[in-house]
Amino acid sequence: MFNKKRKYNCISCPLKTSCFNVLSEEELQILDDNRLEIIYNKGEIICKQGSFANNILHIPEGICKIYVENNEKRLILDLVNYNFLIGLNSLFYSNILEYSAACLDNSIVCSINRKAFVKIASTNTTFAILQFDFFKANSFSA
Repeated sequence: MFNKKRKYNCISCPLKTSCFNVLSEEELQILDDNRLEIIYNKGEIICKQGSFANNILHIPEGICKIYVENNEKRLILDLVNYNFLIGLNSLFYSNILEYSAACLDNSIVCSINRKAFVKIASTNTTFAILQFDFFKANSFSA
């Protein structure tokens, strides 16, 4: 469900991923203006393997599983909670998601427009380096 009355604001969010701490208030405002806050129920799929990665997904609340599907089987790659970013591979590798994500608990997901994310990374090199480091540390090889 799309949350019209948002619980979080990128500038004051106490649960933002540490890489966002290097952004100026203006850069955080750009991200905030280009995001949707979506409420997912337990069991709902956040993103599907093989789909376009048009957004970077941040999880401020909830627990999700990251998995790949192959021959009607699911292999769980990781269980993630708040402060995790989904879709960074679309910035560095491919614009197609190589894994799926589903909620294991009721969750809130901030869906940030990929173009806004890239705009900030292209002007803030520290932020870009942190994204690349986060991507490398959390890359899944299946």
